[in-house]
Amino acid sequence: MEQAPWICGHHRLLLMGDNPPIHTAQASTDWQDQHEIQKLDWQAHSPNFNPIQNLWKTMKSQISKLYQPQMVEELQHAIKAAWTDFHINLLYLMP
Repeated sequence: MEQAPWICGHHRLLLMGDNPPIHTAQASTDWQDQHEIQKLDWQAHSPNFNPIQNLWKTMKSQISKLYQPQMVEELQHAIKAAWTDFHINLLYLMP
């Protein structure tokens, strides 16, 4: 697998998944281990308790309220703008 462009620097990554096959495949787990990505134990099929799912829902809502992107570039700009609007403390609330 190729190294993802967002995996760089001194950022510590934490994978939170509800055990979908793509995250538990041998190639995926080997790649995660090789890149020292920590895995957070999480109940399968528990989206109501999943802060990442709730974060995506909030971002989608904010983007649809503030922007009406018609092109990929506009959508990328809207996503970046919505993301920077989130309070930095959200990152520190995550396990």
